[in-house]
Amino acid sequence: MRGGGAGSWGVIVSATFQTFPTFNVTFSGVRIFTNTSKEMGDIAALHAKHIFDWDPFRIGQYFYVLTNVSSNATTATNMMLVASYFPNTTVDQATAALTPFLDGARAQGAFVQEENLSLSVNDILFTADDDSGHNLVLGSRLMPTSTYRDRPEEIGQMYTKLLDGGATK
Repeated sequence: MRGGGAGSWGVIVSATFQTFPTFNVTFSGVRIFTNTSKEMGDIAALHAKHIFDWDPFRIGQYFYVLTNVSSNATTATNMMLVASYFPNTTVDQATAALTPFLDGARAQGAFVQEENLSLSVNDILFTADDDSGHNLVLGSRLMPTSTYRDRPEEIGQMYTKLLDGGATK
């Protein structure tokens, strides 16, 4: 930096950036539909039971619940959206990793829609992340990791209570 000092301005004349090699990412978009808040709480508890299964893949995952949804495929009122980003993983590997969770959701009577695709990480970085206009119940990062690991049923109870209490009204 040249110039500046004593509250005046300066000009950047040189910059150095560290770069990293690009890699492939498998994106998995899952929508899980339920009819009642109790059913959605059960799905949230099931998700909490499986969340550590994906640690070896070092995935990035975003999950939240929408209420008052409608779909051509179902008349459900609640939807959990689970967006997972698996670095350096094939579609088959990502699908296999999510299968126990999704099979469990289906066994509980939920309707599941799944989409998996492989992209360059550079393409993933430019996906829109500013969707708005929805009523959301977000999975809290303030919930201790130990609750997910040791007492996943409490995660389900939290979601049920929030949905029953009209958290999105």
